[in-house]
Amino acid sequence: DEEDEEGVEEFASLILKDEAYREATAGYCRRRKRRRRAAYPTKVVTDGRACEPDRRAERAAGLLFNQLCEDEWRGSQIEPAKERLPEGASFMDAIRLVADEELPDGTFAEWLEFRARRALESTGTEIGVAGNDEVRRLTEQTAALFRLRIYHDLENYEGCTLETISLRHGYEGQILPGPNAEVEGGYGGLVARLAEEVDVRLGHEVTRVDGRTDKEGFRVHCLTSEGPERVFVARRVIVALPLGVLKEAISSSSFFDPPLPDLIAGPISRLEMCLMNKVELRFPRRWWPPGLAGLNIATRADDLVGDQPWSHWVVESDEAAVIVCYASGRFAERVERMPDDEAAAEATALLRLAYGEEFGGVPDPIAANVTRWRSDRHARGSWTIFNAGSRGVEDVRAFW
Repeated sequence: DEEDEEGVEEFASLILKDEAYREATAGYCRRRKRRRRAAYPTKVVTDGRACEPDRRAERAAGLLFNQLCEDEWRGSQIEPAKERLPEGASFMDAIRLVADEELPDGTFAEWLEFRARRALESTGTEIGVAGNDEVRRLTEQTAALFRLRIYHDLENYEGCTLETISLRHGYEGQILPGPNAEVEGGYGGLVARLAEEVDVRLGHEVTRVDGRTDKEGFRVHCLTSEGPERVFVARRVIVALPLGVLKEAISSSSFFDPPLPDLIAGPISRLEMCLMNKVELRFPRRWWPPGLAGLNIATRADDLVGDQPWSHWVVESDEAAVIVCYASGRFAERVERMPDDEAAAEATALLRLAYGEEFGGVPDPIAANVTRWRSDRHARGSWTIFNAGSRGVEDVRAFW
């Protein structure tokens, strides 16, 4: 809509005042659906204190992301690294290459501070005029907001950390046109409608697909909820399993007999499943303002791949007072191991620190639910990613 279009143009113009560059940037944001949302307020939490993000730090963090995490932007330092690094390199390999060349004797944290200061200067902040405390505050905010941007635009959208996303293929995936939509009553109703005229056998877990033993075709062995094994014979078999389950299947010597050809087994072994978990909290009352889409929390960052806790919240329901944290990257792995009550307590503590004073207090949640997709043996992850070491779309086409 017009408001979104204006937001994209405004964001683009923050970086450079080059008209052609602004147009290219706006088009890039539209393609990848990178949008800043006014209904998502952000707080920066460092040293046990919360504050509003400084506009100067926001601009500097945006510039850092463009330079170090995008490959289509003019001035990107990632694109030239593709020619200098091997095929299986990650974005983090390229960033470390830049860091080693710019600050060869420093630590990564020192380089990140150096780049934050330089980005502040490049976007109009006079570092030499500001006092030491002010410079430190702005530098910390810039690094924290840069890390938050990575969390939103890479770890949440692409499903990869900088260490796992392929430098050459990470952005090859395309977003289908049109808006997101919700299925009334949930996806279960959609599946039930599609299956109305199909013979669906629930409670049957496939244990082996055998193509050697029957002249009529394949024998599919299943364990049933009633106990005994059942065998189905068919001329053709369509295997529609999540990649994580397929990876386990090809590692077993008995699931596919004969084993899948390298044309299919190769892409299965190269591609990976990412992990995104959701932490849903229900409160006794809505403590956030009505109409709010969600909440963001940026925390101190000394690296670009570490645990980014409780940073992205979406309001699921004002009426039921439910908000959901989208956990990805290393944080999602930690959430996977947390009991529900522990996750709820840790999340609520940070929400209180960030927003409790502004919104009149955050009550204890009355219910919590945590997804654990990596542990689910029928999923083993959330969705397929173009990870470092994969061949991107080329690997996906092997399944067509």
